[in-house]
Amino acid sequence: MTARGPTWDILIASILHRTDMLDELLAELERQLAPGVGVRVFRDNLETPLSEKCQRLLDSSQADYVSFIDDDDRIAEDFVKTIMKALRKRPDYVGFKVLYTVNGEPQQPALHSLKHNGWTNTPEALYRDISHLNPILRDLALRSAWSGRDDNVCDAQWAAGLSALGCVKTEVWIDRELYHYRYRPTVSFAVSAAQAPMTEHPPRPNHAFVTWLEP
Repeated sequence: MTARGPTWDILIASILHRTDMLDELLAELERQLAPGVGVRVFRDNLETPLSEKCQRLLDSSQADYVSFIDDDDRIAEDFVKTIMKALRKRPDYVGFKVLYTVNGEPQQPALHSLKHNGWTNTPEALYRDISHLNPILRDLALRSAWSGRDDNVCDAQWAAGLSALGCVKTEVWIDRELYHYRYRPTVSFAVSAAQAPMTEHPPRPNHAFVTWLEP
């Protein structure tokens, strides 16, 4: 990190089946875009496992910080501004609350913070220490591999690897919901990825600020 301030790359793994959802997310990121913030997208037609997409995205970044956004999720209207303010304090990690819904119905809150120990689900809340959805120093994120993980739980396995190392130590905590995790079983990534490759390719969303990675 230099005197100019920290940089941050937002990483998005996507497939052609979810082009409309990706376009909607990118439009919101474009509205919020700020100096020092980059957006990198790996979009393909089911050629590449999710874990490999995430590894490629992480390896391709040269930013100080990285975090992922799922292509069907949504972010607070001041997500970028709030995160960039937190990053100026140079933490290892930025924690925040997550709005979790299933088919649009609110569920128990999700709390992503280093004060929790691993990943625990209770009727009261979902607790996460390290999550790929939260900004983290890229140098630390690289210490746990995505490659070779089970696509169904690769995010949890990556996070558990970092937790076991104990290398993520400092945090800025933001005590409100900045991220909306929208679980919809009928359009989940697993369901989409189980489909056959598309024979007609929807055009790539037209957002000039995006760095695109492809197979």
